[in-house]
Amino acid sequence: MLMVVLVRKHKQQMREEETRFELNMLVNNPAMYQEYMKNKQEDEASGNAGIEWRAPETRNEAMELMQAFAEIDKQIKEQSSSEEKEADINFINQVSMMNEFNNINIDEMGD
Repeated sequence: MLMVVLVRKHKQQMREEETRFELNMLVNNPAMYQEYMKNKQEDEASGNAGIEWRAPETRNEAMELMQAFAEIDKQIKEQSSSEEKEADINFINQVSMMNEFNNINIDEMGD
């Protein structure tokens, strides 16, 4: 129960600190505030709100991240290749079916 209260209190403090930060930015630099709010709204719209972005602290951590991203990229390329191949085959089939209708004069057809 105490942990829930502490977490709620911490979240409330973070919201208050963010509000003070935004208010100070609005007063001291309105142009920067407008850009900040635009980026904040874009993050919320894309679902990236609340994500903490940080850089790796050590070389090993950076190498692990690079390896993980390389594996993800490889999986995405493998999946997209098979999906693209299927899409290409479907497109070829559709175009070949359309070629059969090339000799039909639509003006001669009745209602």
